Amino acid sequence: MAVILRKYRAADAEVLAALAREAIGSVKFYTDGQKKAWASGFADPAALDLRLRSTRTLVAEADGRALGFGNLDVAFGCTACVAAELDCLYVSPKHRGQGIGRALVAALEEIARQSFVTLLTVYASEDAKPFFESLGYTEVRDNEVERSGVMLKNYLMRKKI
Repeated sequence: MAVILRKYRAADAEVLAALAREAIGSVKFYTDGQKKAWASGFADPAALDLRLRSTRTLVAEADGRALGFGNLDVAFGCTACVAAELDCLYVSPKHRGQGIGRALVAALEEIARQSFVTLLTVYASEDAKPFFESLGYTEVRDNEVERSGVMLKNYLMRKKI
């Protein structure tokens, strides 16, 4: 299976929203109520489209099927950016462990470098924290975020690039 990375297209929104909900549903360290609240942020493909079009978003696909996506929130055309945030990173549960997440992060880090970013941050879930640590991100602090009235624990992490 040859995986390619390409730029996001508006037509991807519905498929990526479903992929994110599926990925969230498969995480281990959250209750069903927390997963439902987290996934509710991907219930509206039109809202996701606005979010992804306002950032630098890549889609991993094979044979025309989306297998994952990630996005980098950095000002377009910025010539003096210091920091940017990896906003989303989701890989289909059926395709985890195949290097897709690593490839997305590597490509997004390169986009950040080309934008003169020297520090990347990410709010990593309990499940994603070891993945980001393996890529050189370090924990800054524990964090809590509210989604649909439910509190979720995650970790603010960063990496100098």
